[in-house]
Amino acid sequence: MEWFLAVILGPVISGLAGRIPDLIGFELRNRGVVGAAEEERRLIEIAERRDAAAREIQAREEHERRMLLERYRHRGEHYPLGVIGRLAEKISDGRPAVLVAPVSWHGLPAGRLPGLIHEALREVAGFSRYAELHTGAFVGDRTIRGSVGAAEISALEFPAHPAIVVWFEADGSDISAFAHLGSLFPAVDGAAGFPIRIARFGTGPGRPTRPDGGSLPTWQHIDLSEAGQPAEKVIAAAVAWFVLTCLEYHWQLRGFAGADLRGSVLAGRAPADAPADPPAGDAEPGTGGDVFGCRLEMELRELERRGFDHETAEFGDTRVALIVSDQDLELAFVLAPDYPLSPPMVFHVAGALRERMEIDAADWSAERTLLEIAEGFR
Repeated sequence: MEWFLAVILGPVISGLAGRIPDLIGFELRNRGVVGAAEEERRLIEIAERRDAAAREIQAREEHERRMLLERYRHRGEHYPLGVIGRLAEKISDGRPAVLVAPVSWHGLPAGRLPGLIHEALREVAGFSRYAELHTGAFVGDRTIRGSVGAAEISALEFPAHPAIVVWFEADGSDISAFAHLGSLFPAVDGAAGFPIRIARFGTGPGRPTRPDGGSLPTWQHIDLSEAGQPAEKVIAAAVAWFVLTCLEYHWQLRGFAGADLRGSVLAGRAPADAPADPPAGDAEPGTGGDVFGCRLEMELRELERRGFDHETAEFGDTRVALIVSDQDLELAFVLAPDYPLSPPMVFHVAGALRERMEIDAADWSAERTLLEIAEGFR
């Protein structure tokens, strides 16, 4: 869509692009002055906190989903997606899910805004590599009712899976776009997901376009009369830009420093195929300040969801051992501080047999996960 690039580069949105602070907030460390003992203690501490957080979130999500399933059991005719779990059955990999709810506003048919957002995202080079866009999920004109409805759909359709659920709330001539970010970023309070308002759109004197001061591209108000584009296209462009930014940060936290979806829009090029070396940073639980810690928490939740038990242990140097097991399998992954940039060392235990597997760095990619390796032994 030509309008997508035009709007992104226009005065409403592009002026904000250079002012978005880095969500990850890396604080570079001088590794040369950090002793091995301190580094080992730090990594073990990170692993233990992430392990505890992952277990707590997983238990909370499972409880919430059981409660919601019971609540909706006799209310299927009112569920926006018709049948609970329609999308959950279609999740096949670790790509975040993107779901946009319909809305009727200012004469626009319910599917017009979602359709424009879908079109904008599909035209971004490499988008399908980083996310899975779900369309046609809603029954008729049913939509999401506020943050509660968005959180419920996220829990029922995308349990423990990264997801961006977008919905709209109309208020007279104004309309606001919101998103529920489910399992996309480790949260400070340990929540599985949280809602955020993307922008409020409207027209009228004395209401200038103002960006918020946060790390994600959000706006207190966008004056549609100043955009020089049809209102629905401005709304779709802002929402698409927000989704792209969230996806970039999510993949950077997983070790893909080369994820550059917004750059592909602005520069007309495809995102980099190979991730750049992510810098290392100090870790505090849930701050998103350390790739190792955030990636580990995400991986632990994936393993837990697939029925694996896990525990962390010291390895004797600057690495951490993660022991993963179920009824039939026991593995130990040894992770270096720069994981997932470097591959894990894998130990397979089968009765009295102890098998060590080395993964060649040339064959390793940050796309691979510990879950994929574990399931390869089944």
